[in-house]
Amino acid sequence: MNCPGTPNAPYTLKLPGIWLFSTPFSGQPMVSTIYSYLITPVTYYTPSISPSISATIGATNTITITQNFTNTSGSPITIYSFAVVAALYPVTSSGLAGTPYFIDIAYFNLSTAVVWSPAAGMTVQASFQVPT
Repeated sequence: MNCPGTPNAPYTLKLPGIWLFSTPFSGQPMVSTIYSYLITPVTYYTPSISPSISATIGATNTITITQNFTNTSGSPITIYSFAVVAALYPVTSSGLAGTPYFIDIAYFNLSTAVVWSPAAGMTVQASFQVPT
């Protein structure tokens, strides 16, 4: 895993989860360096995270993030990579404040690009094993 961080910026997509890109990652991967390749004519649905987390010391937890998408562009879209992105929200005594800070968690280049048909749905899932 690599967490170089993504600067707080006026991003179009304001949902943490899995972000789809029309170019592969290369070199030191960072969402901020290829943000212009974020695939946006897409409906990004709220991701779900598996509940299989244990606080037992020495245990290994498998955390799975699953997210659904719909190609709403009206044209085929080619996907080369995706990233798992977390969001940190500033908190005040009255609740969440301001724009979230997005943090890149992991990067995945697809071995073969996926051509996604218009109006088609898609589910992407990423699993991590995390020791406690």
